[in-house]
Amino acid sequence: MAEVGIAAAAAALGVSGDTVRRRIKRGELVSRRTAGGRVLVTVPDDLVGTAGASAIPAATTPAGVDPGPLRMELEHTRAMLGEVRRRAGALERQVERDAEEREQLRRLLANAQQQLGLLLPAPNTTLA
Repeated sequence: MAEVGIAAAAAALGVSGDTVRRRIKRGELVSRRTAGGRVLVTVPDDLVGTAGASAIPAATTPAGVDPGPLRMELEHTRAMLGEVRRRAGALERQVERDAEEREQLRRLLANAQQQLGLLLPAPNTTLA
């Protein structure tokens, strides 16, 4: 894996710089900011130096096939994957919140049952 600037990453992936920034924000691409403030994006070594080329390696594209539609489909699939990951993360957080809420309700119920047990007369006791 190589670290390149946003423009080089965009060229290597066959997308715009804005798309690279969106993918970074969604967590689909790994990046880091240098001490000087430059953003470096991690891309596969085989894509570095392929400015303007498709993100699909040439070896996987059959001869005579236009990679444009494949690139668009790949882009769409990546966007869908990012959305699925976002939703999965939101659902995981909701499950955790629900579990915490159920545990809190169990504690409250146990406390209320204990307090009620102290207030109620024991069974088989005659009230005067």
